[in-house]
Amino acid sequence: MQKVLAYRHSQRVNGENVTKEEVEIVDSKTEDGVTTYTVKTQDGVTCSAIFNVFNNAYYADDVYGVISKEQQDDEISYKEKLAKSADENYRRFQEKTMMKSKKEVYDDAFRINAYKTLHEFLTGIYPLEEDICKYILGDGIDVIDSLYNQINNCSASFGSWGDIEEFILDEHSSSQSSSELEM
Repeated sequence: MQKVLAYRHSQRVNGENVTKEEVEIVDSKTEDGVTTYTVKTQDGVTCSAIFNVFNNAYYADDVYGVISKEQQDDEISYKEKLAKSADENYRRFQEKTMMKSKKEVYDDAFRINAYKTLHEFLTGIYPLEEDICKYILGDGIDVIDSLYNQINNCSASFGSWGDIEEFILDEHSSSQSSSELEM
């Protein structure tokens, strides 16, 4: 995350910007050549911001441009939510694995490699459609555990990202077919 100096709307004195404060750029979007930023202030306020190219300054609107937690969650794509959930699940898996003996790690080598591959697939640059990410995400908890168990129960392969994608697409289409039959 990039940190920049910005004027904050709430800190104006007599209508004038007086001091700059360091803010963290969380996100940026460009539409029709105009870039807007989402920044987090030092006191934790998430708000919109702009960059004025004429005076080389950022302006954070922490009065009218405050972004609520709900708005932030709505703006995050399913791909990003999936990656975050996979990161958390993989981190917990790594922590548990580090607590095991050498023999237990050796005996669990297939699972360790499978989790690593699934983590790379879910957090990498592999292009997954939003509806597929939403399907994989499910309840959002332990996505790698869930996928690993599904793939293992079907005796499917972890050989490549293509194998994983094929399995997910098959599962997704069969779940859509069964939900259409229920209607």
